[in-house]
Amino acid sequence: MTETRQYLCFDPAADALAPLAGAPAPAPDAAVPEGAAPAIILVPTEQVRLMQVELPIRSRKALLQAIPFALEDELAEEIEDLNFCAGRTLADGTTPVCVMPLALVERIQALAGEGGLPAWQIVPDALLLPERDDEIHIATFDDRAVVRAGRSTGFACPRSMFTELGSRVAAVDSQRIVAWQLGEAPWPEVNALGLPVEQRHGASLADCDVDPETLELFGFLGRRPATANRFSVRTQLAAAAAVTGLAVLLVIASAVIENLRLERRSVALNEEITAVFAAAFPDVGRVVEGKAPLQAERELAQLRGNSPQDSSFLPMLVAVGEALTADRGLSLQGVTYRAGKFDLQLEGDSIGKLEAARDVFEQRYVATLINAEARAQGVSGRIRLEPR
Repeated sequence: MTETRQYLCFDPAADALAPLAGAPAPAPDAAVPEGAAPAIILVPTEQVRLMQVELPIRSRKALLQAIPFALEDELAEEIEDLNFCAGRTLADGTTPVCVMPLALVERIQALAGEGGLPAWQIVPDALLLPERDDEIHIATFDDRAVVRAGRSTGFACPRSMFTELGSRVAAVDSQRIVAWQLGEAPWPEVNALGLPVEQRHGASLADCDVDPETLELFGFLGRRPATANRFSVRTQLAAAAAVTGLAVLLVIASAVIENLRLERRSVALNEEITAVFAAAFPDVGRVVEGKAPLQAERELAQLRGNSPQDSSFLPMLVAVGEALTADRGLSLQGVTYRAGKFDLQLEGDSIGKLEAARDVFEQRYVATLINAEARAQGVSGRIRLEPR
């Protein structure tokens, strides 16, 4: 590592920033020179999602605004709760994106401010490994592996999950593995992946031939998704009445009364849905706000005199509760429902448990395993259910 950058690590357990072991660190009271390169704040790759999008948008501003919505269906969390860092669009037309919890970014921002950092950027620690054509770079600690498999792709996982996840990466067209031994002993699991392995040694990620271009890949924080207009219907109608006169005001008053009646009915329906949800899933706190089931739409349509649409929400909810009641080694972390599709966010100790749950759901519904990623204590994934 030849740069004079400052390298820090965010430790979620300690909720603090600390210097990266083995990296050159400035003196405690040293002033940061004018125009110095931003400090690099490394976050555990388990805390982020490294993704790619391909959008035919030339305007950088428009691209940043479109990215969250282009990736929305691949993410279990609400996009309003996430921060999107977009890199430069690559030659193949794809744009690398690093997705982080907004709360994580805000906490790091606060810690960086408290530490007096004038400029900084967040980099997932997997991207501190080199990126070379036809190579997979793997750094192994005592109980954790960090893997970089491409320009903007990588992951980290506990040792217990490495064989399963590593074999999937090795199946991609790569010619060899460069294994960085940062723990006390090499991992036999790396050699078992079936590719030629070059062993290298180091004290920390600071010794892993970091590529300066990688540090610029996500050189700025992406914009938060634009928030929706929060003016209520009544506010907008009242403004229109002030402009167009008394005749329009009478029409508006009627619309407001109808809107209030519909809102009250909607609240009653949501309370009923919440009660069913709480009975089926006592460990999950809420149905995600803004994802009202189709049953509510059907009841509102009846109030408006429109033809109601059929809803499969409650039958699917009950079926999911029955399927997960059995001990399958999975815990339910969240549920969303939209346009007849049920998305379940699940956590377990292996991808095999997620696949087994998908097979159970397949007996009654079209079940798709949307994504799966390593977590500190296992694996997290999203299964989507649709009526047959």
